[in-house]
Amino acid sequence: EAFLGALYLDQGLPAVEKFLNQVMIPQVEKGNFDRVTDYKTALQEHLQVNGTVDITYTVIDESGPAHAKEFTMQVAVDGKELSTGLGKSKKLAEQAAAKAALEQLGN
Repeated sequence: EAFLGALYLDQGLPAVEKFLNQVMIPQVEKGNFDRVTDYKTALQEHLQVNGTVDITYTVIDESGPAHAKEFTMQVAVDGKELSTGLGKSKKLAEQAAAKAALEQLGN
């Protein structure tokens, strides 16, 4: 999004349209953007289809020096632990926990 905004500001709408038509749309049509990268949203959507909406993420460990922290997050569904994940930030650890949960659920 930021790149497209910068391209628009620098070269205008025709340049953005050209980029989208020549680069992005062919990649989308090939299916190159089908991979999930937002595992938290994917997990939430999967569980909501099954009627579950109580998903919580909790820091269960924080280690390392201040400049190189590593977080362990737990994802729980309806109060029951589903999985854990590690990351260099809380956000990355949440994504790792959600990814592990999806793998556990067979997605």
